[in-house]
Amino acid sequence: MSASNIGGSPLRRCFATDRAAPWESAALSKKWRDNSGTSPPSALPLSQPVGCTERSFIKDKENMLKRILLIWFVANFAIAGLFALLTGGWYLRLSTFAGIAAELGLVMLPNLLFPILLLRYGWPAPVSDLRQALGWQWKGWRPIFIGLIAFAIYRILSFFLSNILGPSIPYNLPGSEGGSIGGLAGILALLFFIGFVVITVMSEETMFRGLIQTQTSQSYGVWVGVLLTMVLFGLRHLPADIFYAHIWNATPRMWLARHVDLYLGAILLSLARYFGRSTYASATMHSLIFMLILVQGFI
Repeated sequence: MSASNIGGSPLRRCFATDRAAPWESAALSKKWRDNSGTSPPSALPLSQPVGCTERSFIKDKENMLKRILLIWFVANFAIAGLFALLTGGWYLRLSTFAGIAAELGLVMLPNLLFPILLLRYGWPAPVSDLRQALGWQWKGWRPIFIGLIAFAIYRILSFFLSNILGPSIPYNLPGSEGGSIGGLAGILALLFFIGFVVITVMSEETMFRGLIQTQTSQSYGVWVGVLLTMVLFGLRHLPADIFYAHIWNATPRMWLARHVDLYLGAILLSLARYFGRSTYASATMHSLIFMLILVQGFI
């Protein structure tokens, strides 16, 4: 990762705002090397007061993490929870199309928009390039290739694990499987689901592998970013897991199968983002997972 990829992180602000000041400590130099993989900029003659201290750096990191966790909670739980309180039930109880429309409005659009608004108006340091800060950088075909490999690994491991653990929690309402839809209605339904997949992938990737993983990796280290993103992505699905588990009277084994598959996908998505050096890598894998589900639903 180059120094320019430190985006709007608190670490970059330290070095960007005090270029004319000598290094305050070896610890800050080490933080720069650990997060950027390059040597820190050369010290210049002192021409202004030193404003970046170890304490301010730590405070910026803490503020960054608190804001990330806040918008993650609001986008994935608070808005949908308020809707449930006002309407007397979780939106997943609605019909297929109404439920998807509700999820797009209540969960997916906040996951897409809140990271952008946070970086633009609520970040500890100015962010000049939103795409870079969210990892949406085109780096040739490498991210796509990494995403394809991650998807293949996921499918192989998921197949063997599902044979060992048995069926997971179904993610639909009883009796909603129905038959195939033909003609114009079928085409419109297909386009609707494709639109849902595109928005969902963009939204979840922007929030999780984009904002959360990119920024926490830069400030706390790669593996903290990978693991935190995996956990928060898994927890984001917990309300739906509880809802469908109740509907289907899920057994502990079904719970186990569901979460093994969920967190397998979550860790591979995070690793794809890391090795692909771009959010396009995890978005490729995520899109393929959704497309597979879509094809299976229409066959």
